[in-house]
Amino acid sequence: MKTTLRLTVIGAVIVLGAALQSQHAHAQSVLSRLLSSLGITDVPGQVRSGGETASGDVMLWGGGAEPAQPLTTAGGYRSPVFGRKGEALALKGDTLVSIALAGGAMRELRALPGAIKLLGVNKDNPDELYVLLKHNGVLGLAAATRGGNTLTALSLDAATHKDQAQLAALQDDARDYGTTRLFLTTQSKRGITGRSVEWTDVFVSRGNAAAQNVSRCDGRNCVQPALDLVTGQVLYLRHAP
Repeated sequence: MKTTLRLTVIGAVIVLGAALQSQHAHAQSVLSRLLSSLGITDVPGQVRSGGETASGDVMLWGGGAEPAQPLTTAGGYRSPVFGRKGEALALKGDTLVSIALAGGAMRELRALPGAIKLLGVNKDNPDELYVLLKHNGVLGLAAATRGGNTLTALSLDAATHKDQAQLAALQDDARDYGTTRLFLTTQSKRGITGRSVEWTDVFVSRGNAAAQNVSRCDGRNCVQPALDLVTGQVLYLRHAP
């Protein structure tokens, strides 16, 4: 049995309250079902994170030899994920936006105040997406529809240590989707001043094949990757210069 609480957004305020503190005897199955609905088989811990508030432009890697292309150029976006066919979803400030994969046209969908990260769209219901929230320093999960002004908070048992560890790990950027894995790797080179320059690149590995650098950011941090399970495309965020 899964416990949920319907929350109404009034203006820019989400009242989470007891929803983030409530406990449930079968919290493990709540998180397991959520990860399964995203196609995620594991959330590795102790990995490099792109940061909750990092923002920049949304990039799309098509899955082949061609370099990634920008979907946005004005900056200010964060946490891109794949939505319905042919679109990306992302946060711009506290607003959920839709970005066309062909052409990059953007439109606002709804307010999501309190969201620190989009986790992905329910593969069985593309109108529902999962959001990582933080309220008074406490992490929580919620399901949100594309439109409207409501969230469904998903209650987890604070005493379930494995769930809490996975919940914390969802802030990081590594994801395992069956035999495919997305992760960040720190790169470096010697700058023109002779000092070392570091940045993060997005890598994808499939099965036993060598990991592939899909971002090639060359001095600019690239973070927050997401995989399309059908096409093999990857979205990620590229920081401004």
